[in-house]
Amino acid sequence: MEAALEHDTEWLHVVAATLNWGDKSLANNASALKRLFFLGHFERSVLDISERKLLDALKLIPNPNSRAVVFSTLILMRRCAERCVSQLERGRVLLKDVIETHRKVMRAGLELYSKEEMASAIEESAKTDPVRCAILILFEQLGCRVLDLGGWVTTDKTRAEASESNVYVPRAKDVLVIRRCYKTVSTYGVKRDIIRGERGRLLRRCLLVLEGGALIRLKGGSQCPRAQLSARVTEISGVSATKSFKSYVNIMRKAGDIEGIRALAEKRGTDIRTALVHYA
Repeated sequence: MEAALEHDTEWLHVVAATLNWGDKSLANNASALKRLFFLGHFERSVLDISERKLLDALKLIPNPNSRAVVFSTLILMRRCAERCVSQLERGRVLLKDVIETHRKVMRAGLELYSKEEMASAIEESAKTDPVRCAILILFEQLGCRVLDLGGWVTTDKTRAEASESNVYVPRAKDVLVIRRCYKTVSTYGVKRDIIRGERGRLLRRCLLVLEGGALIRLKGGSQCPRAQLSARVTEISGVSATKSFKSYVNIMRKAGDIEGIRALAEKRGTDIRTALVHYA
């Protein structure tokens, strides 16, 4: 594979000189070529590989915009070598629709949730889905990241204190949340928060259904592996943890509630300046 990549990198320099690319264009195309080589595990030059095999490798690039760059690199390289590019050209045309759909999804993802939408989501999930409801309350009350949710539920206070994991403890009238594993633990240490009031009682009711097991589980009921936690949390809640935190920060910013932002940032384990610069 290394010999073939070296050969194609040399050919790419010829293409760059022929088409009068600048240094940045050459670097971007070289990076695209290298990425495709390792995805496709090619042992031969892209000039000699079938278009079908190249298209199969291109499908492995998840971001359609990145895929479009590689399409262009391959087409230009093969054209300069007078190789067939008809299938690649058709693939690039079809990719335009994929890119437009991707852009629409990304634009939608930038729209933050309103206070009413977040409250409604909690109220609706309370009726049918205790896990989703619990996640949404933890987002609202503690600004939790995904890793914060990778813990288990117990009413046994002794076990909760002895554990090295994150623990959610339904008590008589509230919920104790102990976070030992979260992104900024090295800075802020173990966090112990009590969720009281109406939200605390609702969270308690949701968690009691999960007593003795993990908060986030796979569809079969087993504990969700850490590598799958982010996808599973989003699947269950329908809400991104980052977008949720950003939404709450912006709700409070618009209301002029700086102390509210400070309190949520502290509970999350984030400096208020970080919250205001990157999330407001």
